[in-house]
Amino acid sequence: MAKDYLYSVAEIYAQAVYELAEQQQLLQVVADNLAAISECVMSDKDFDHFLASPSISENDKTAVLTKVFTGKIDDLTMDFLKVLSDRNRLETIVYVYKAYKAMLDRASGRIEGTLTTAVKLSDEEIDKITRSVGQSLGKNVSLNTCIDPDILGGLQLKIGNMSFDGSIRKQLNELAVKIKNYQPDATAISEEH
Repeated sequence: MAKDYLYSVAEIYAQAVYELAEQQQLLQVVADNLAAISECVMSDKDFDHFLASPSISENDKTAVLTKVFTGKIDDLTMDFLKVLSDRNRLETIVYVYKAYKAMLDRASGRIEGTLTTAVKLSDEEIDKITRSVGQSLGKNVSLNTCIDPDILGGLQLKIGNMSFDGSIRKQLNELAVKIKNYQPDATAISEEH
């Protein structure tokens, strides 16, 4: 519930910075900067707690952000961080990045997904699947891959709110349900005798 709220707040800020970045032709620059900042937050729990702490003043947070990021990110992104700090919304930065990236991807016809397989695929196999999915959707697809031996074989594909499960695990589960629910036709049995 709290994450949904944070994401909905973050979408508003992401839209605002997206529009400014678009006007200044800095869409990718801001995306790269937000990605780097998000990575810092996700990889450093102390930094994450610092940004979210209500006991640290916005001025102190802004001073630290200025010291850490000046010269490393563009002015628009720096100003945006200051706005988030002034409004006590720095805890949304990772969500802002995700919402911003989704907007950028949508605008450029890109879409991200996750491909799960039981074993590691070759680069050629991943490229072939990526191209095939991209052609089917009419989008430029980027697939993150992961390995899950529990699916036994086949693949699972998740893109946005769409998912496809072609795993052997799913097929075996479906077969088990059919066998469990199988009711032989009584008339067919009596006709055989």
